[in-house]
Amino acid sequence: MDSGERLAEALGVRIVTHRLPGFLVAATDGRTIYLDDRLTYRERRCAIIHELVHIELGHKECQSPAVEKKVRAAAADRLVSWQAVWDHAPWAHSLDELAEDVMVTKSVLSDWIASLPEDARYVLQMRFECAA
Repeated sequence: MDSGERLAEALGVRIVTHRLPGFLVAATDGRTIYLDDRLTYRERRCAIIHELVHIELGHKECQSPAVEKKVRAAAADRLVSWQAVWDHAPWAHSLDELAEDVMVTKSVLSDWIASLPEDARYVLQMRFECAA
């Protein structure tokens, strides 16, 4: 599974990895994505796609919570597929495990689930709970 680095390269976006301050895991100036060097592969993959969405939208600095919520939803939509979640849900014992199975972070999976229509969330919840 691609970490998003090939897409960034194709778009002419440079990725720089080093220790970022505090709790910052990633940032962009519109041309470069800065990633914390402590990220796991899954975290890195999610952060790259998240920052690429910011770049596509022309963002070069921090955004409001409302904009950030839209960016998170767009990134989650690109990172998570219905089929992967559907296939893995019966075998996952927790949301953490399901996120690991579909190669995203728990927060990305939660954002994706929150963006689903109510009826789709219900069907997915039934599949997840009936298997437990």
